[in-house]
Amino acid sequence: SLFIMPTLFLFLNLLFLIQPVFQISGNDTFMMYNENLDLCLKLQESRSFTFDICNKFNEWQNFKWVSDYQLLNMAVKLCLSVPSKSNMVPVTLSPCNETIELQKWECRNDTLFALAKQDLFLNPANGHENGVILSENLSTKSVWKIYETKKSLCDQKYEALFTIEGNALGAPCVFPFKYMNKWHAKCIVDDDEHKRFWCGTTPDVDKDSLTGYCPVKGKVLSGKVLFISTTPLLFLQTT
Repeated sequence: SLFIMPTLFLFLNLLFLIQPVFQISGNDTFMMYNENLDLCLKLQESRSFTFDICNKFNEWQNFKWVSDYQLLNMAVKLCLSVPSKSNMVPVTLSPCNETIELQKWECRNDTLFALAKQDLFLNPANGHENGVILSENLSTKSVWKIYETKKSLCDQKYEALFTIEGNALGAPCVFPFKYMNKWHAKCIVDDDEHKRFWCGTTPDVDKDSLTGYCPVKGKVLSGKVLFISTTPLLFLQTT
């Protein structure tokens, strides 16, 4: 029985493990749509915000959650932030830093978007060409959705992407990460003949050199399949 029980447990565990953790497929970016204006928030090259007709192919209008509370603009790889926890301050961008409270955001009631733990809400400034501000006052202009959906901005949740192989011991990707003095907000293709996607697991790959391969949905990488369990990660060698 001492042999049967571990064997049975392993068999049941393998049945449970049939679903791989590959999660890189799908688009994790979205546009911030203001229902009242019927326009999307857009960053300008001057680094100030305005509103424009929604265009999903314009990265200046695309955003991505890079942590549970931080929202990044895909064009400049900077995070949505404010200079202070004050009424009527402009909403801007700054280098992403998880420790900065002024970069942390949350949704309220499926329609409102607020600075985390504050009753300060994202609103178009007077004259929407003047960008967005924090405001204590709520109105119909305070309603935000993911473009072409009825979902709140927080429904496109951040999901940690844990790496495979590399030298980071399975640590999750950190976005954005800097490589060769350029910032990246998604996995990038390896330079070698295999053309595998990889990411940095710290913000500065140039400095720390910690990287790993990004799991790709439905694919077997280097002859190995990675499964997830409550036990330590298990690799099954394929032949």
